[in-house]
Amino acid sequence: MGQHLKQFLRTILRGATAASLVACGLIYSAAAGQLGSCPGVDDVETNLNHASSSAYYLPGLKLIVLNRVILDKYALPVQKFIFAHECAHSDPAVRTEDDADCAAAKRGVKEGWFGRSEIIQVCVHIGHMPMDSEHQQVSARCGNIRRCMSEPAREPARETARLTPLDRGGP
Repeated sequence: MGQHLKQFLRTILRGATAASLVACGLIYSAAAGQLGSCPGVDDVETNLNHASSSAYYLPGLKLIVLNRVILDKYALPVQKFIFAHECAHSDPAVRTEDDADCAAAKRGVKEGWFGRSEIIQVCVHIGHMPMDSEHQQVSARCGNIRRCMSEPAREPARETARLTPLDRGGP
């Protein structure tokens, strides 16, 4: 932590009310930051409070919106799964909800926060969500997630640059 930031915090922490506000803000920020990173997203909004959805992705804005009122009821691995699911939607190769579930499961297994007990917790969360044209019933979604957990994670294909005569300034 930088010296200026430490001094700023000491100054603020002199007042009990200010100290409480700062402490709450730091705890809340840390909790939001524990969900992971998402390279395809420009911003994460955590102040959606009056919606039935726990989270969603807005592709045009490259924005993930999280409903902390709903998410805070669940264990951290469930929150991470939901965040990873929404993050997966930022990948153009992820076209369906099943693809996003699969990507989130594989990410969780790879990063070590998603296993057999966590899938039960995720399925309980999914069970509270309505089925619609994009979201299958809970048994189908959870079956897909279980299947994806056992599949090896694929590394993205890397393109190799090739020089042509035009790249070299030739004719």
